[in-house]
Amino acid sequence: LSNFQIKKKRYRVLLNYDHIVWEQLQSKRNSDADAECNLKQSAVYGKNTNVLHINELIRVSKGNTKSAALHIAAPQPMAEFDAHTASEQQQQHSSTPPTEQYLALSYAARIVNSETDCNRWDVHNLVLYNADAYVVRQWHALLNKMLANTAPTRLRVRRLLVFINPYGGRQRGLHVYERHCKPLFQLAGIDASCIISQRSNQIRDILLSHDLSPFDAVCCVGGDGTVAEVINGLIFRAICDAGLDARQPPYVPRPTLPVAIIPAG
Repeated sequence: LSNFQIKKKRYRVLLNYDHIVWEQLQSKRNSDADAECNLKQSAVYGKNTNVLHINELIRVSKGNTKSAALHIAAPQPMAEFDAHTASEQQQQHSSTPPTEQYLALSYAARIVNSETDCNRWDVHNLVLYNADAYVVRQWHALLNKMLANTAPTRLRVRRLLVFINPYGGRQRGLHVYERHCKPLFQLAGIDASCIISQRSNQIRDILLSHDLSPFDAVCCVGGDGTVAEVINGLIFRAICDAGLDARQPPYVPRPTLPVAIIPAG
């Protein structure tokens, strides 16, 4: 539980298990104990309380200024990412004083007033300020540690194999990826390896013949045909890896990689 400023207004911010909760302080006379008690009373918060689930958090960063905290750096390769994470952990125990006073949270928020789709989401940014840079560093380290949790029920993709069909549908596959997908992958720190398909069944052939172990998931940008190629390729790959008869397998094994579908057909 910490005090932060959001748009020059004082807020109480609490990490309650897997929820980030922030509520504006109405009066300076409100004690810390009262504020903490009010936020922890129940899982159902008041209308003036904001609640963010950790699964909706995309990125956590810090900086000396608001713009520096919101700056998006290029995704790091896994070796560099692990080294960077270890370096940050060492900073927690170092004698070098931190200087960053801004903490930026980028998260996904459901567009509840959408007239066309009740499952539309948008990216929001929340910038918190605290004059105590040690508090900012502590929150930054804790939240990033939670984001790095790769339990099977809460997988955070770091390496993504992306197939783009530039010819399907209205031939907008590449445009959709560059405009909508790539910025979001960069924001989330995902290292995306893109392959632009040039012929029929090329995606299936790649999935059957290439080493897929470096990737956490597969993404396809295209129409129904592109989706079918990816699914068929992964299923046939699973059949081959299991040593089954590809023509008449006794059962259909489940592919090991999850699939993300970006409609662009």
